This record gives sequence, C-alpha cells and structure tokens, in this order.
Amino acid sequence: MGDFVNQGVNGLKAIQKGSRYLGEAWYLVGNSFQRERKFVEAADAYDLDWRLLPSLSFIETTGGKAARNNNMFGWDSGRTKFTTAAAGIHAVGYNLANSDTYRGKKLESLLATYNPYPDYARKVKSVMRSIAPAE
Repeated sequence: MGDFVNQGVNGLKAIQKGSRYLGEAWYLVGNSFQRERKFVEAADAYDLDWRLLPSLSFIETTGGKAARNNNMFGWDSGRTKFTTAAAGIHAVGYNLANSDTYRGKKLESLLATYNPYPDYARKVKSVMRSIAPAE
C-alpha cells in the first residue's frame, strides 16, 4: 500500500484521472483535490487499496450524488449519518480495516461481505480498474 507521500502523489493523479473518466459524480467533500486527498489519506491510514473507497462511493451513491447524510458509501444500508463526507470516508475506511466483520479479508471476500449481491464485486473492481490498473 505504501505511505501517503509515496502513494499520495500517484494516487491523487490517478483518482483525478478516474474522476474525470467517471464523470462529474464526486460531490460531497468540497473541491476535488480535497476530496481525492481524503480518499488517499484514509486508504493510507487504514492500509487499504487506495482505489477501494472512491470505487465503493461511486457504486453506492454515484460518488456522493445520491448520498444522504454524508453517507456516500451506503454504510449500514444508508442509515448511518456522518457529520461530514470526510468523516464518512474515514469511518468507513476504519471499519473496513479494523472491524471483526472485515479485518484481514482479501478484496473479493471483503466486497462479498460489504454487499452480497452476486455482481457487486465485479462492479466495484471495474471502477477500481477505471481509476488505475492493479498494482
């Protein structure tokens, strides 16, 4: 995964590229640099693939476009309220890395737990590849 300094520059550039590729769907965290930085910071803090959180956000709420209560991840079936979108990014990242439900799972298993819909993992991984190829 790497530290923020190393993955940050390349991660920000790739997420910016992915944001343009995916369209104007990334709404909730303010200006695009701030939003993209929050995704990469959370990935670094919780040792997640830096493409995972923005991809989940895109699949769940079109990158925040359909989010309610700063919950751009559909967390807890959309019932969880976050004070800010950045708080939601960090809360979901923290839970994916540390909760008993997700901790230590490989991507495929983590996604199946996050949403058991049969095609869900394929969709999220497709968005991840749109942001950047696997490392």
